[in-house]
Amino acid sequence: MPRITQYEVALKDYNKVKFFPFPVRPGEPFMLTSNPWNFLKTWLNNEIKSIRRTTDRKLRLEKSLYFLELAENFQNAADGAKLPTKGTFAYYSILNLIKVYLLTEGIDLETTMEHHGLSLPSNETKRLKIQPTNGDGINVFAKFSELIDSPVTSGDFISLDEMISEIPEIHEMTFNIGKLTTAKRKFLPVEIQVLTNKPRRSHLIYELKYEKKNAKLMQVSKFGSGNLHAKLEQTQDDGTWITFRSKNRRNYTKGSNSSWNSNYKSIREELIEIGVSVILTRTGYRYYLNLQPNKYRPISYFVALMYYIGLIARYRPTVYNEILTGEYQAVLNETMETCPHQFLYYVSSLITKKVCAVPMAKIN
Repeated sequence: MPRITQYEVALKDYNKVKFFPFPVRPGEPFMLTSNPWNFLKTWLNNEIKSIRRTTDRKLRLEKSLYFLELAENFQNAADGAKLPTKGTFAYYSILNLIKVYLLTEGIDLETTMEHHGLSLPSNETKRLKIQPTNGDGINVFAKFSELIDSPVTSGDFISLDEMISEIPEIHEMTFNIGKLTTAKRKFLPVEIQVLTNKPRRSHLIYELKYEKKNAKLMQVSKFGSGNLHAKLEQTQDDGTWITFRSKNRRNYTKGSNSSWNSNYKSIREELIEIGVSVILTRTGYRYYLNLQPNKYRPISYFVALMYYIGLIARYRPTVYNEILTGEYQAVLNETMETCPHQFLYYVSSLITKKVCAVPMAKIN
């Protein structure tokens, strides 16, 4: 009779190895901050001070401080404004945060033409068009999406219903107003653990489980086909939880940082590929599995939605009155109240390669 492999939670330097969709090290602890703006400024200033000579990277980092200040001021203005003005301020905060990220990733700005990368054609009211990426300019939306491994297709149209259906923070409200693009809810709450075999600790897997009560609410049959079926195998059904484990066992050397880093990166990429997203809460990050993912990652749809809200607020008052004061009002108001601050923590984590999170002591 074959021996059944036993598993335990993987530890790196005594810290639990958890999944995060950011380029962090395995076992990276939380960077708790009530004010990500100040944390980002401090991090950028420290990076600048660490570069003694004037280099291209130093110049980009210095430039990024300017865009960071713009982003913070726009968000402060948005927090004190009402729609439609709020939408314009919030989008420009998002745009300038993206510019900070592009600069830290080595993409220079001011050297060529830059454009948003999206448009709302005059004959459209609920569909954005992805603009071409020209060789002599920077398509901000396309470049950002490319850097987060969500490359977009020039000429594609993205509908308003698609945008709001692909953002986990507003998923439940989108479903309840009848605008979800699928018949059932599709963001399944899951728990994820990175495990290692014991006692040898020679390979890594991940475990993903969901509460059985959600099976009636969502199309969990998706686990039996496509990418989920290719990557996961069911290992348990205890009547309350349905548990899956990754089919791929990643061999690693527990004393080697490079082995840890490469295998953890592989696990992170696979979890993102199968559709796992996170939402930041006061108790940490919660995981959601998109059972019917669309073409792009949720964060790209969020940026597109913020562009849409900001654009119709500025240039399309008739469309604004139809959309923002009509049947979409509740979900778009919820977007404005919740998602920009989620995005701030997300981009802060991308830039600093730290797991930025909200302290439990924060009470407002």
